[in-house]
Amino acid sequence: GRRIGLALDIDGVFLRGSRVLDTAINSLKRIQQANIPHVFVTNGGGITEEMKAKDLSDKLKLPILPSQILLSHTPMKKLAKQYHDKHVLIIGSKMSTDVAKHYGFKHIVTCDEIHSHSPEVFPGKEPNNNNNNNLVKELDIAAALIIYDPMDWALEMQILSDVLLGHTNNSN
Repeated sequence: GRRIGLALDIDGVFLRGSRVLDTAINSLKRIQQANIPHVFVTNGGGITEEMKAKDLSDKLKLPILPSQILLSHTPMKKLAKQYHDKHVLIIGSKMSTDVAKHYGFKHIVTCDEIHSHSPEVFPGKEPNNNNNNNLVKELDIAAALIIYDPMDWALEMQILSDVLLGHTNNSN
């Protein structure tokens, strides 16, 4: 016979915000007892699959493996092999650079770093000068990944546009 598997959305199916929905635990127990392969999907992210699995396991009081978690940025994990030795612009919340490092990206650049080095890319805002400006003297950014919602949409979308147009390597 045919074998089935399930892709289960987390938000609105198992959780509403941080609250576990009433039928969630019993439904998941039945799926697990029936040995039906399943994964959990969400358009959320900004944390590692390990962190999400632990959080969901704690809330549902059932074992969930990191390999069962598919976050919005999980497919980007495969890009680390291709871009591990290249500069990659990482966009998103503060945890986004941790996620990128966890995936294997080694040369991470943030919008704050670019803005600190080149404040003229977004003149309406004072740059955060806590960054290492030496990292962004003449970068050739090979890829840009939006790991999670940007912290500062206007700044990050401007810098992303500049990267896509090739205006970040001081050749403009």
